Amino acid sequence: MLDEMKDAEGVKPSLADFLAEVAKIQDFVRSLPDRDTGSPEELLGYDEHGLWGATDSDSRDAGSA
Repeated sequence: MLDEMKDAEGVKPSLADFLAEVAKIQDFVRSLPDRDTGSPEELLGYDEHGLWGATDSDSRDAGSA
């Protein structure tokens, strides 16, 4: 990737410049708010039986039928 990069003047950045730019991007991304604060199971949408898309209310509804 570094070999393919060039600045506006067509000069390839040094490894140190590249790593500094990556560090700036990492700092920016790290500062973004975490909008997905649920558990991994909630975020993926799997229930305790490994079924995708089922929620607790779905499980309760199925048991009362």
